[in-house]
Amino acid sequence: MSATVLFVLNGVLVGVLMLNHNTITYDDGVKLVFFFFFIFLTRTIMVLLFFPFLKQFGAELTTKEVIVFIYSGLRGPLGIALSIFVFVDGGLRVRFRELTIFYVCGIAMMAQVINVLTIGKVV
Repeated sequence: MSATVLFVLNGVLVGVLMLNHNTITYDDGVKLVFFFFFIFLTRTIMVLLFFPFLKQFGAELTTKEVIVFIYSGLRGPLGIALSIFVFVDGGLRVRFRELTIFYVCGIAMMAQVINVLTIGKVV
């Protein structure tokens, strides 16, 4: 329930941000897509790198479970909550606050949409 409240609150904040004065540009949107795939690639490398250690310590994971493990790491209630704290901090520059919430919320939203639409085909 609390994650749902965070997602709704973030949707409202980002919506207001995009409709009102903002410093978000087209280039920021392109960077968002790049960041999403970079984070996904980094998580994949990390999971594959530590997979032998997981097996050694008794975690018997199938290939499908590893794929779900990689996919499931890119949601973001905690990151979203922290980005809200940054967004409401008046002591920080406006551009930094707007970019923080834009990137964190954008990556969380992309993860939700892409994961839901592709996990059935991948596993």
